Amino acid sequence: MKRTQVDADDLMVRFTADGSGRAQPESLHGVGHTKLEQDAALGEQEISRGDQLDMSLSEASREHGALTVTSALQKGDVKILDRAAQKADTSVPGALSTGTADVAMFDGSTQVITLSGDAHLYGNNASLIASTVVLHQSTLDVLATG
Repeated sequence: MKRTQVDADDLMVRFTADGSGRAQPESLHGVGHTKLEQDAALGEQEISRGDQLDMSLSEASREHGALTVTSALQKGDVKILDRAAQKADTSVPGALSTGTADVAMFDGSTQVITLSGDAHLYGNNASLIASTVVLHQSTLDVLATG
């Protein structure tokens, strides 16, 4: 499970009642110096920064009350940083990739990130520049168009 942290100059969270009547965050909207950071158990880390952020959340597990990001849309001078998990039996950090775009969209159900608008992706001694770059986090497949 990923730990998620969100920062922004102005942040608004919309709540809804869960099945037991408790308030649960349903969505959030951030403006100004937005940051979305997700850290996973094996050391993977994804950080994105931009001017505006809209996120939808859902309850991942009633037992633990955990929330998961179902979607995230970040706009305006978006910068991303993605660090892979550290390899077993080594102290060497995982590979690092970075990117920039006008817009970044994350689909939590498919684990797909779409960078659009002058998208640049850098990593593993390679770079990719296109109108749109689609990155499948689970397979690390990349599709570039334009």
